Amino acid sequence: MKALLKKYPAISLKIMEEFSKRLERTEKLVSSLTSEDTEKRIAAYLVELAKNQESTSITLPAHTEKRHRLLFGGHSGNRKQEAGRVPGERLD
Repeated sequence: MKALLKKYPAISLKIMEEFSKRLERTEKLVSSLTSEDTEKRIAAYLVELAKNQESTSITLPAHTEKRHRLLFGGHSGNRKQEAGRVPGERLD
């Protein structure tokens, strides 16, 4: 691996760039979870979705445990209540 990285230093730079992005996202997440209330986290999540989708409407991705923990903390709760929900529902 070392020989490959020495031969192609651009690979090392790309790896460092990706780790830097991941670290920045993690730092934002930790800061958000420790200092913001649920409403602010939801608002920030929707703003980030809008930026990534480059659209005036937002398509919510299908429900995930990770997203639920990020926005509301803890576990998602009762799966039976989620059964009637439509994945990918649009908010206009």
